[in-house]
Amino acid sequence: MKCPKFDSCNAPICPFDPGRAKRTYLKGEPVCVYMLEYVKPGGVEKIQGTIGGRGASAIGRATQGVEKRWKPLFRRLCIASQTPSRLGGAP
Repeated sequence: MKCPKFDSCNAPICPFDPGRAKRTYLKGEPVCVYMLEYVKPGGVEKIQGTIGGRGASAIGRATQGVEKRWKPLFRRLCIASQTPSRLGGAP
């Protein structure tokens, strides 16, 4: 429950879930908004400004290795990396 979006998020892979490695991700399921933002240019800085440095670090750790464990999620992150940010503000 460390995530500010916990009550409204249905993503099966949560960066704040210590058991996320045991979870499955199926094509078409929701994706954590912070993971989607992390992969965009300037995403790390926007996340730091939104939920702080510790939160951004947790998102970064969760994003590492996604391509090996959850290929459909990795594809979603690749697509997201090419789209504009959904978080407001700079950078």
